[in-house]
Amino acid sequence: MLNYKKMILSTTLAMAILAPSAVFAGTLNNVTPKCDMKVCKENSVKTNSKMNCCKECSMAANCKMECCKTDKKLLTNKEEKQEGQKENLQAKIQMYDKALQNAEKYVPGATKKGYASVTKTKELAKQIINIRKEKINVDTLPLKNEFKTEVTAIELKAQKGKITKQEAKEQLIAKQQEKKLQVKSIKDQFKNENKTQKDDIKVKKDVVIRSFKNFVISIDSKDSKIIEKSFNIYIQNINELNTMLQQLINQTPA
Repeated sequence: MLNYKKMILSTTLAMAILAPSAVFAGTLNNVTPKCDMKVCKENSVKTNSKMNCCKECSMAANCKMECCKTDKKLLTNKEEKQEGQKENLQAKIQMYDKALQNAEKYVPGATKKGYASVTKTKELAKQIINIRKEKINVDTLPLKNEFKTEVTAIELKAQKGKITKQEAKEQLIAKQQEKKLQVKSIKDQFKNENKTQKDDIKVKKDVVIRSFKNFVISIDSKDSKIIEKSFNIYIQNINELNTMLQQLINQTPA
């Protein structure tokens, strides 16, 4: 017997991955290299920091640098958002699980057929994410190396007394913001590639969601013909979505 929860989790994750805000978008992590600047250390207690400008070094979560304060707030907001998404996902899993089990009574094999389609969607979505990550990582590598050099230069100036601690902080923040804008430009450029196809995928994704809702509603009729018809429409739409995703992958520049 197929695992219903496994199937629905795959469905929901696939749909989440394909959301307009997620396809070919997302935050690029680790743009900032290891930070050993004394101006950072002197404004912090030694602990593991998750801040961008002090990531992977013994910086403080309560660092007084403005860039750290900002990133700390963003981190908290992100964690709260992820927790909300997790709770929402669990609710959807329960709803979808119940719907598919009920549908199986009227349309034998619906679970297996649906599972095959959404598994394909999940696989294609992962490919899209991997393509995005690889391309952005390659294009931003020169920026990372450049930023490492700039951080080292600022540190040396501070050590030699050529600039004050406050000036070092300001320069670090300015460089960080400069690189963030450059990275955003790279991500925006990639996001705009094959825009027509991506817009079509967004529309089709909405069609898939609506057809699934109609399928769920049809189960209340307890009419096998009506349920089977709505289920087939849903499967047709998700399979068409999979075709569009595969075409997008094939057309994405290497």
